Amino acid sequence: YEFTLLPLSLHEIISAVPDFGETDLFNVMQFGSYPAVVAGGTTEEKLFSIKNIATNYLYKDIFVFEAIRNSKVFEDLLKMLALQVGSTVSINELAQGLGVARATISRYLTLLEQSFIIRRLYSFSNNPRNEIKKGFKIFFLDTGVRNALVDIASPMLERKDRGAIFENFFVGERMKKGSLEIFPPEIMFWRTRAGQEIDVVEKSGINISAFECKWKDTVSSPAVFAKAYPSASFKSVNVNNILSYA
Repeated sequence: YEFTLLPLSLHEIISAVPDFGETDLFNVMQFGSYPAVVAGGTTEEKLFSIKNIATNYLYKDIFVFEAIRNSKVFEDLLKMLALQVGSTVSINELAQGLGVARATISRYLTLLEQSFIIRRLYSFSNNPRNEIKKGFKIFFLDTGVRNALVDIASPMLERKDRGAIFENFFVGERMKKGSLEIFPPEIMFWRTRAGQEIDVVEKSGINISAFECKWKDTVSSPAVFAKAYPSASFKSVNVNNILSYA
């Protein structure tokens, strides 16, 4: 039997942390949910653990086992991906920005996915004329690893990128939830050519579930999506109700 052990889910953490509250939730989003990080009793211990995981795992092990020739390009690519969480990513733009071939970027992305560091989400579309089909988004399986590449020290409430972190965190929780199912749903995003979008769309057979992530706000389903997919469910997810959908 083969088991895939992802970082701890939010519900697993809550089951082990008495009186889990908003501060604890923010800590998980900031520092991530690897067991050693969650077990850290102080901020300093959490910082030490996630930096150790990020540097030793992301760089040392991958460089050794995968024979990465250009470590600087690999590190720069990771930082670029971390800064673009929640945004559509273009292999051409990444290749041009780093001055390498498309094939190199594609290989590195595949390697990062196989190493359970990132996950690519593709667009959902049944109407190519009006909906974007090309392009993908990059999300990190652990927000602590993502933040370690950008800024691990700033508290969530002081961060300008907290919306992107929250979206990444929710996507990670849906992945963990899906991993428990025999046939996990396909996780995608939805966007029209006019710029309307939904952060997460899950398709399981004929069932479609949509989720829009907002830090504190509550929003309604875009009229275009509701019209095109009348049987789809839609949920507005924020820090106050994420436990209902994680």
